[in-house]
Amino acid sequence: MVNKSKKYRKDAKINKEKKTDYNYYGIISRRLKYLKMLLSALLFVGVCAGFIFIEELTLQNINMLWRYIDILPAGRVTASEFRIDTDEFSRVGFHRNNIAVLRRSRLEIYDTGGRRRSVFQLAYSHPVLRISERYILAYDLGANQLDIFSTVAHVFEYSGEYPIFNARVTDRGFIAYVTRATGYRSVIRVLNNNFAEMYAVHRVNDFIMDADIDERANWLVAAGYYARGGDYISSILLYSTDLLEPVAEIEIQGELAYRVNLNERGFSVLLENSIRFYDLRGVELGRYNLAGRTLQLFEMGGKLSALVLSERVLGSDGRILIFNNDGSIIWEQTIGAEIIDIKFCVSYDYLYFLTRAGLYKINIESGTFELFVARINEYGEAGYDETTRSIIFADGRNIILAGLSRVNILER
Repeated sequence: MVNKSKKYRKDAKINKEKKTDYNYYGIISRRLKYLKMLLSALLFVGVCAGFIFIEELTLQNINMLWRYIDILPAGRVTASEFRIDTDEFSRVGFHRNNIAVLRRSRLEIYDTGGRRRSVFQLAYSHPVLRISERYILAYDLGANQLDIFSTVAHVFEYSGEYPIFNARVTDRGFIAYVTRATGYRSVIRVLNNNFAEMYAVHRVNDFIMDADIDERANWLVAAGYYARGGDYISSILLYSTDLLEPVAEIEIQGELAYRVNLNERGFSVLLENSIRFYDLRGVELGRYNLAGRTLQLFEMGGKLSALVLSERVLGSDGRILIFNNDGSIIWEQTIGAEIIDIKFCVSYDYLYFLTRAGLYKINIESGTFELFVARINEYGEAGYDETTRSIIFADGRNIILAGLSRVNILER
């Protein structure tokens, strides 16, 4: 007699093992399918990124990218401050959601969580930092060294015969720098975004103090000075880069020009005793006389400009003025505190100003200002590092402050 119960148990055990094997290989198959889908998606994104950033996709950049790739998940970046231990010669700026710190010996790039992404060795005496959306520009003032970086690579180096006195870089990667040459007191050279020279200005008599270009380097404005009759004359030069001769040449007697800036209306010039606004024909639109007050700080942008003037010889009161590009004043206020730094947010909706007591913001549309964060609040808590000396970035989400020992990121 056959024991059916044993047979049934045996058949059930075999079927169970077959079912278990089927489930196991089915799970493996589905996981491999998902993995292939994920790899295909990553490949597609990589190809798209390659077309978008084709100009920066070089073998050197790819090698640097793999060297500095961050394997920590983005969700773990929660730090609101990080230590950098800078000194008085260090320069700090914001570039593509990264913090660039230029020292005499190196350029360091950190993400906003404080993790160092890149280090580039340098040897500067007087480091100057200029940052745009596309590139980080660094140069040694008065020496013959200028360098251009992306976040992962050193992409251009100038180490010519003549020193660099000033340099600017636009968001599209065009560069203008002031140098000199044999037989000329000043030369302004303009490079396209592939670092090839596209335009140059040679001045025999002028010492050029500053120069600026628009996003595509269609316009160049420069400010210099020369001596005449025992006095010095500031010369403001406006060029269209498809013409050899200047579109406008403006002379201002007895005032030294500090800064020039191209804006959406034309250009502005900051001098010892005034700020002046012009259109692209060189016609003056407006001016403001400083009336003997000392210039403390300035911020000259594409949409608006701002000045901080010392209100009196003794004391720390500062007067803030905000100008339209036609020279009209849209906000003016005396602040009963020493103002350490000012910065427009990227949308120009606010002007932030920093004092010893706290960070304030001016609402430009409403004309009001308020305390954004106190240095020490009512509970004795520190809002930001006590060595903070500059506002390096502000947008609709974050305000980033830099000091001698820390970078603070304040969420709005």
